[in-house]
Amino acid sequence: MKIEAKDFNLKYTLECGQFFHFKKLDNDTYIVVIKDKIVKIKQSKNILYIESFPKISENEIREFFNLNIDYREIIDYLIKKDPNLENMIMQYFGLRIINQDIEECLFSYILSSFNSVKKVMLSIDLLSSYLGEKIKNDIFAFPTIEKIKSANIETLKLAKTGFRANYIKNTAKIILERDIDLYKKEYNIKDTLMSFPGIGDKISDCIMLYSYKLYNVFPKDVWILRFLEGKNNYLEMFQKYGGWAQIYIYSSMRNRK
Repeated sequence: MKIEAKDFNLKYTLECGQFFHFKKLDNDTYIVVIKDKIVKIKQSKNILYIESFPKISENEIREFFNLNIDYREIIDYLIKKDPNLENMIMQYFGLRIINQDIEECLFSYILSSFNSVKKVMLSIDLLSSYLGEKIKNDIFAFPTIEKIKSANIETLKLAKTGFRANYIKNTAKIILERDIDLYKKEYNIKDTLMSFPGIGDKISDCIMLYSYKLYNVFPKDVWILRFLEGKNNYLEMFQKYGGWAQIYIYSSMRNRK
């Protein structure tokens, strides 16, 4: 399958640290696990070449990589609010916020606490192989909440989760015992997320931004806080697209030489 994807950069989007369930095959080809599907994806200019198992639809790809939004409208909005962002945006032009599965995103970001992107990716891969459903060959889907809850701590720690093993197990237990449907969104999302072990202000904001499409949310890690020094009320100016501003600032600050 071929998909036209204007104003999109696959490398920047996957490698910016927002998503963890993929493997890089070469400079422009990746294996991405989207829920229960394996997607081999390569970009050549404005065309994405897709192979998948089981078969994935074009709409699923477009939704996951946020290809249906008006990208130019967003970046024009950000630059108008702060012209100084233009260099950062142009440096990472085509980087888009991924629309992740809520459950996988929630547990992934619990695992991100005091952790590197590389180590989170390893934990996700190991957790999936230990507890997830096999899709094909040696690639597994992310485990269900039920599987995480029923797993023993030793198994969870084998996935290099460290002290976070208790966090993810207890969070799974709370979700099931309270019968919380994370997808219905009929609750105060921020308060609910922060009621789970291992989720504070920054992690809850990441989950809201990367899986709930709440693009006004502006997660603040050490790189963002460094950028914000002396910039009072900076975040308020971006309003509905604060999260998009954040991802360009974060990428630029994190990779600054």
